[in-house]
Amino acid sequence: MSTEFENSKDGIVSPRPTRKVFIGVLILVLIIVSVTVGIVVSGNNKKEQDQAAASSSSSSSMSNSGIAPFPPPTFSPTKPAVITPSHSSAADSPTMVPIGSLEVTEAPSMVITTATPQTNPPTSSATATTIAPTSLSSTWSNPGETISGTTRNGMAYLRCANPTNNKQIVLLHGASFSKETWESHDMISKFCDGAQIVVALDFPVSTNYQGLMQVLDDLRVGDGMEPALISKPVTLVSPSASGYAMVSWIMSGTDLSVIPSYISEWVPVATGSLVSASDEQISALQTLPNFRVLAINGNDDSAGGKYSARLADLANATAVALVGRHAVYLQSPDDFVQTILDF
Repeated sequence: MSTEFENSKDGIVSPRPTRKVFIGVLILVLIIVSVTVGIVVSGNNKKEQDQAAASSSSSSSMSNSGIAPFPPPTFSPTKPAVITPSHSSAADSPTMVPIGSLEVTEAPSMVITTATPQTNPPTSSATATTIAPTSLSSTWSNPGETISGTTRNGMAYLRCANPTNNKQIVLLHGASFSKETWESHDMISKFCDGAQIVVALDFPVSTNYQGLMQVLDDLRVGDGMEPALISKPVTLVSPSASGYAMVSWIMSGTDLSVIPSYISEWVPVATGSLVSASDEQISALQTLPNFRVLAINGNDDSAGGKYSARLADLANATAVALVGRHAVYLQSPDDFVQTILDF
């Protein structure tokens, strides 16, 4: 190998390798590094091949034993448990679907059947043919006593019968009261002393004339246990808000000539809904045959007094002021009953 010499500071001459030597050493180092990397890569590939072969052998073994490998689980959205009711047989037994199950079967919709009562709905015209009244029995159960019942369409009532008398009275009630109001003040029995039949109804004060026609038709039929409760046009007593049933009839625009076949005497007690009726509509009442109006109010009820005065002016009503306030029948029950019986 050839060398070159250089002088040191001390005058000693030292040999120096040539540039070719350095290049040869560098090439040798690169070869060693390349060989080392190849060995490492070859080892990694061998390891992966061994793992793949082991996995394939495991899958083949499970397949040969009849067990399939599990796929990744999939879940449907969470749904609440659903229970369907059972009504008839084991085939309709309740089915519960658990929350978070892999498969959720929608339960059939629940169908609720509501029994529809067999009723005769009120007609839309006041001129419709009504149910013919039947004859009243002279042997009601417990004559002279107040008993409860319901009409064929389910309206609750209290009634007292006294076959020896003549007048038939139907009592409605104000917005804050019920049929028991008449009984609690002993007025049903007092009315019964001078009337053939007295019926106190739980009649909703918002019911119009068609509902009134319906319930009066029901009373002509009876309830299946007792005979018909009325057999002719009645004396209708309508305190305060319950007078709307008659006022809506007046304002209906229908032929009012059918009213006397239901009602022979109307007794409004401080009926405020009269303010909605025109003078012409109220005046039409005095043209009805076999129909009279008895307007009652308390002497301390100024508004009730105005309603009575208007009926007297326009419908030829008999106006009577008794001692009391708006619900005058509670302050003067005896005078109230006797005024109606004497009318």
